[in-house]
This record gives sequence, C-alpha cells and structure tokens, in this order.
Amino acid sequence: MHMRSNISCTMFERLPIEVLNLIATNLVDGDFKTLFNSRLVCRLLNAVAEPAVFASLSLGGAHMGELEYPVQRLQTLAAGATPYTRWAHTLLIEQGGLYPSLKGSNSSEERVQKALQDCQDVLVPAIISLSNLKCARFRMERRDPYDGVLHALSVLPKLAELSLAFGWDLETAPASLAQFTNLQVLHLAGWRLFPSFLDAIRGMLARGSNRLEELILLPYVWPTTRQQWLTEGSTVGELRCVPLQRIAGDAIFPLLKKLVVDASGIKLSGGCGTTFRTLTHLEILFGTQDNVGSGFWQSLENAGVCLEALSVFPVTKSVSNYLTSYSGLRILRLCHAPGHVAPPSPRRRSRRYGSQTFPRHPSETSSYSSTSRLRRRQVRRVRT
Repeated sequence: MHMRSNISCTMFERLPIEVLNLIATNLVDGDFKTLFNSRLVCRLLNAVAEPAVFASLSLGGAHMGELEYPVQRLQTLAAGATPYTRWAHTLLIEQGGLYPSLKGSNSSEERVQKALQDCQDVLVPAIISLSNLKCARFRMERRDPYDGVLHALSVLPKLAELSLAFGWDLETAPASLAQFTNLQVLHLAGWRLFPSFLDAIRGMLARGSNRLEELILLPYVWPTTRQQWLTEGSTVGELRCVPLQRIAGDAIFPLLKKLVVDASGIKLSGGCGTTFRTLTHLEILFGTQDNVGSGFWQSLENAGVCLEALSVFPVTKSVSNYLTSYSGLRILRLCHAPGHVAPPSPRRRSRRYGSQTFPRHPSETSSYSSTSRLRRRQVRRVRT
C-alpha cells in the first residue's frame, strides 16, 4: 500500500502545477467527494486540493438539528483549528444558521439557553478568523445577532461582495450597515421601506460608493393596490414607494457598472443620470410608467450613459428615444412582469424595435429576448 502511494505521488509530481489546479477546479463542481479524498493520497495533492475543498463555508443546513453542533463548529472556527480560516473566501449564513435548532429538542431549558449563549460568545471571533473571506451571503431574521455578524464582516480586510436578505419582520435597520466601506458588489433584498432602513442604506452607500461596481436593490413590497397595502400590510411609518435619489443621496459612484432595481418599490426619475454616469448594465424589475418616468431616460441621455445591456418592460417611447440616442447596446431583454400586458409577437417586435434600435447599435452580436410566465423566446442577429 505504501509503495502504491509513492507511485501515485511520483506520477502527480511529474504534472505541471497548473494542470493539477485545473483538475481540482473541475472536481469542485463535478465530483467533490473525489476531490476531498484526494487530499489523503500525498502531500502534493493535499496542497492542491485543500484550497478548493475549503474555499466555501456554509453555516446552517446539515446537522443543525443537533443542539451542540453550531456551538462546536463556531468554537473550532474561532480557535483557528480548521483549514477554513486559511482558505475560505465565500461564506453563506443560512436562515437559522447562527443558533442551535430548538425544533424537536428534548433538552432541558437550561441546556438550550447555554447553547444559545455559547453561540453568541464565539460568533464574532469565528467570523473574524476568516481573514481571506471575499464574499458573504447572510439571510437574517429578527432573532439573529445580526449586528455582531455585520460588524465582524465589516472588519474583514478582503471582503468585496456582500449579499444581505432581510427578514420581513425586521422593522429597524441594523446599525452596523454603515461600517462597510470597501465593497465592490452589494446586494440588498427584502428590506422594508422604513425610514430607518432608507437612512441606513443611504449612509452605507455614502461611505462605500467610491468602490462599488455592482448594486442590487430589491426591497420588500406589500400588495400592489393601495387599499390592500393600507389594510393588510403596512406599519406606521412604512412607505409604499421611494425615489432612488432618496436612497442614493449625494453619493458618487465612479466605478458602478451594474444596477438592478425593483421599480415596484423604488421610483426612477430625472437626476439619476448624473448619479450613475458609468452604468453599462441596467435591470429594471416590475417597472411601470408611473415608477419609471420619462425624465429618467432623458437624464441617462443627458449624462451620456451608454448601456451595453438593458432589461426593461414595457418599452415606452421614452425608452426607444433613449436607445436611439447612442450606439453600443449589445443585449436588450423585455421582461414580462405580473400585471403587464404581454409583449407583442417576436415578428412584430423585430419590426417595431429592430428597425429603429439595432441599426444604432452595430455590435458584433445583438441579443434581443423576451420572457413571460409561459414562454421564452430569443431572437439573435449576427452582423458580419
């Protein structure tokens, strides 16, 4: 057995390190178990496989029904006794992943409370130990110790991408949001339109806008009719829709390339063009003529914003006028949202928009697509 292991090591040592890294990269998605076991073959393979095996860390999921499991895992991280502290660059904190699962637990109340307190005590040191972390995704609930988690994430020197999904029961924004200053990608979803959230996000953007390259804003939106909103969902102080400028404030985004906005809760109007001069990719979800005014498209034109990719529906005259004001568009998607009139047939769309828009955008490949609940068709035209 020892001789066979030596033969295997000699064989792998003859391969260039680039080839070994390529093998490890392909096994991450294809056969993770084989990649994990390859660490036991020899030191060389362990050195190649270990960074890929421990590149992603998830808190939650399997074993969360065991009372002590989260405590033990966080303690191991805080002590630096795991390869994750060296190699992890992606962290996923699942819903309920920061505390022991109490469902179906037969443990005494005293034991449960001790487990909860132990999790709280080691949570921040455990996250701070992940010094090479670059991407974090956190689905938080009201009972989560989210301020401690956000503070720990904000001090990580290499963190560049942050995705936060807020529970609908959160009515007060975490105070730690304003501590992030070095993010390149920011994804905020599920936050309700309370003034505290608006002020916190505006402060967050004001401090970190200089480095942002991608911004996604998807607030939680109550039922669409005003009567439903007033009688079923809204809480005192909660707004139904706010201007994008109310969130962006006076922040300047010199590097921002991609912006995704849920227009059912965020209104796009004139003045946005000067704020987002460097945009090349824009996605407007659930857009209506009321929430995406003609002044918005005019402001983009006036600011010289030349989009390469646009996702929008409906395509109004203002949108068409904007698209014909410049050249360089590569992707145009018409996204059919609930409550909108279905787009015309592909042939009619091609005649209506293609003859006016595509000649102004002589890219090598123009992609034109529409989506609906029942079908998805795509029309491509390749220029030679």
